[in-house]
Amino acid sequence: MLAYGIICKERLSVELANAAQCFPEGWRLVFHGYGNESVIQEITELDIKHRVSISLNMVPASQQEYVVASAHIGIVLYNGISINDRLTGFSSEKLALCLQCGLPVIALNFPSYEHIRQRRCGILINSLAEMNEAISQILGDYSGYRARALSCFEELYMIEKCFDKVIVALEQLA
Repeated sequence: MLAYGIICKERLSVELANAAQCFPEGWRLVFHGYGNESVIQEITELDIKHRVSISLNMVPASQQEYVVASAHIGIVLYNGISINDRLTGFSSEKLALCLQCGLPVIALNFPSYEHIRQRRCGILINSLAEMNEAISQILGDYSGYRARALSCFEELYMIEKCFDKVIVALEQLA
């Protein structure tokens, strides 16, 4: 499981690392990104079952897809305290990158993520206590979730397909 991007309390990193302690043997949570040293230290200290890896070696933007594609499932968590976090369903770069790489995703159950549930390219959870069940469900139909993740990206996130709507809107303004 890959949590890509900033490693911080506001992105539920500590809670996610704690939830990973309940992963069965063989499952691993990888944080790849950057973060505050105190949060990284807290995660390291609570990882008593060695279910968490932290990768702080940043890669150039041209290499991001390789990092994301190396995972099996993308974890896309925003805490939801601000309305901005709850509305990231079509603006989250990490969500779009996961889908582009064919990674099924696990995200919190915010209304802006409903298309993830409808297109069955990921699982929406209400709390991190549901993480293991969500992972198991995805792994049970992994090839299906991967195919639907790619399809979702192509239909909803691919700039080339979405830009036609922008052109039509601009033409209507003229």
